[in-house]
Amino acid sequence: MSRRLETDEMTARYHQQEDYAKRFLARARRITDKDKPNKPITERERQDIRHLVGETLRAATEVRRLRRDIERYYPEADVGHDRAIDWVHDNLLVPGRALLDQFGLEEDPEWMEQVCRPHGVWHYHRMRRSADGLFDTNCEPARACMIDPGDAQQAYFFADVGMAIIDPRPGSTGDFIVQKPMLIVQRWSCLVAANIFTVDAVLSNRANKHEAYFFSGEFYALVNISEDRIVNGPKEIISEWPSLRAAGFKTIDAVLPHPYIPDQAYFFSDKMYALVYYNPGEIKDSIVIGPKVITNEWSSLREAGFHYIDSAMTNPDNPEEAYFFRGSDYVLVNICPGTTDDYIVNGPKLVHTEWPSLRAALFY
Repeated sequence: MSRRLETDEMTARYHQQEDYAKRFLARARRITDKDKPNKPITERERQDIRHLVGETLRAATEVRRLRRDIERYYPEADVGHDRAIDWVHDNLLVPGRALLDQFGLEEDPEWMEQVCRPHGVWHYHRMRRSADGLFDTNCEPARACMIDPGDAQQAYFFADVGMAIIDPRPGSTGDFIVQKPMLIVQRWSCLVAANIFTVDAVLSNRANKHEAYFFSGEFYALVNISEDRIVNGPKEIISEWPSLRAAGFKTIDAVLPHPYIPDQAYFFSDKMYALVYYNPGEIKDSIVIGPKVITNEWSSLREAGFHYIDSAMTNPDNPEEAYFFRGSDYVLVNICPGTTDDYIVNGPKLVHTEWPSLRAALFY
């Protein structure tokens, strides 16, 4: 990639994070506008404000870091007026903290601390160029993907606090954005109350095409994605999924539906996986296979060097194939269900160069 293109992309990432911060703050302010002497906001709304302000402060802090990175590594970039860092402080950080004070809410110090900076310029270049070897898995932003249950030719992709709908166009680099990137909680505002702002993994409910399980950290929620409402949750994963508790999976990195058995799915957590039987609406899920080390059982992923999985998605044109994403790379695999004969169909390759839609969305 030329320096000009790198500069343009880093500038776009900076503006994207700034837009995220503005949108989070605007949503928090809309709640506070409801606060009237005769009808004060509820405790749930107070907590929604706290969650939204927390995301505002996180994004605003990243904006300032990105700005400093760009000034250091790309001094020729045109990123607007030279008081941008002060503007972020005055128009995002200060108003956000004022809302916390107004409603007697406490700031969490972790909001301002980011051990990992997945959107930072320097981090981005080290990841792309594989400098210093691979980063720890915790250094990647939360990512997930799922074929749209209502339209097999479209897919939801999640990265950090954003999401987009794309047409993957398997077998080509003709994929394109169907619905431009937005905040996950813009698409599904019900997730604010659940404190789900990022998605680690997502699984459509086989019993209802309008529903999907969202996994975030150690919690999950069943969401009606058509009506924007929580059906069940948020609840702790290991308390509601006996199979995942037995497997020792407190968090989920990716889920891949079994291509032919609708009540089974592959769950990936760190370097392990398990094939799980699940029955929506009942706590009767159980382990079919596993837990086992991914690279011991998936020869294709071992060959690709995928010791862990960020996200996985069925190939809409061939149910026996699946896309696996890890770090900055992806690989298309024929999973050969019920065997260990899986093999690589294509890849591994850089997502950034092979998926124009995800590059345009700034998800990679």
